[in-house]
Amino acid sequence: TDSVDPKYAQDTVVKAGESGTVVAPKDADGNALPEGTKFVPGKDVPEWAKVNPDGSITVAPGKDVVPGDYKVPVVVTYPDGSTDAVEVPVKVTE
Repeated sequence: TDSVDPKYAQDTVVKAGESGTVVAPKDADGNALPEGTKFVPGKDVPEWAKVNPDGSITVAPGKDVVPGDYKVPVVVTYPDGSTDAVEVPVKVTE
């Protein structure tokens, strides 16, 4: 829906070999997304990232993951059937 703009945290940092969670997105006003909104992984999600049904993302890069900036693509489907594709930035450090 055009009135909803999902916002994920833009500053997620996780150390290689550790794990963390990107919290579920809110709309541009900081409110929860509509009841019934679904979240699925987009194309080319890093293998160490898992998009959860509630929109949160579990990140657990192994020690062998090269430090750097990554994008986790998420497809958000609203109750009215409209969709948004969002790329969530995650920085992996040593």
